[in-house]
Amino acid sequence: MAIWRSSARIWPGLRQRSWPSKAPNTHLPYLLSQPWQVLATLPRLISLSARVRKDTGGNHADFGFQTLLWGREPGGAGKPLDVLAMFASQRAFYAAIHRAFCRGLLCERERRGEAPIYPHRALSAECIGLASAALISGSTDHRHFNRVGLWVAPYLAGSFYDGSYEVTIPVTAAVLAAVKPRYAADFALGR
Repeated sequence: MAIWRSSARIWPGLRQRSWPSKAPNTHLPYLLSQPWQVLATLPRLISLSARVRKDTGGNHADFGFQTLLWGREPGGAGKPLDVLAMFASQRAFYAAIHRAFCRGLLCERERRGEAPIYPHRALSAECIGLASAALISGSTDHRHFNRVGLWVAPYLAGSFYDGSYEVTIPVTAAVLAAVKPRYAADFALGR
């Protein structure tokens, strides 16, 4: 529901804009859009993601991402699970993917024509923090998570014009080592 006030009451010297009678003002000053999609369906888990769009009347909408897992096993069905909860240590998981993520992000920035943020620094200094990215789990065989994706919202790795960035990394032995034993059967090496 939009609340409209006469601009003449707010700013007395401002002339009102007239809209064509056949094209009413369809601008929504406040909007939240969060459509969910299924990324992977495994025997025990479903991987879900949402691209969130929030508009509060500024120059452009803000974008972000949300991800979660949904349990399909008896006793776990209908319960959401944070993707990072599958790993024994967040630090070990981040250490396992950090270099590949930074390299993938840098390649994607170069592909889009973005100059390095700090050309004189090492690759790790050029990279954003992994906590700023949304983590997704993907599968190519529909039985195991064999790839990990990271979505980076606009402004975090480039300009708003460049949009979001997505870096996909195959699951490695280091990633497998960081997985909790309870979820080890849900992961496999990626190619």
